[in-house]
Amino acid sequence: MNQNNYTTRIAAIALLVSVLFGSFCSIGCQTNINGQTLPDGHYLDDDLYYQTHGPEFPFSREAAFQEKQKAERAEQIQQNQQNAY
Repeated sequence: MNQNNYTTRIAAIALLVSVLFGSFCSIGCQTNINGQTLPDGHYLDDDLYYQTHGPEFPFSREAAFQEKQKAERAEQIQQNQQNAY
């Protein structure tokens, strides 16, 4: 009877180890080895996300507003100079 429990325990441990090993091999995890981040086993199946490119100058509205203000100031200065004469 004691030999039967030992055999059952060894079989259960062997089954547990094989199931854990099989699950670790099939899951595929991202790993970090020697400072390199290596991809998981399913990186070729991942969906790609493409983002459209924005304008070359990201502050185009602000630049246009500043140019508009500069033109208005120049116009006001010109009118003040004409009124002074």
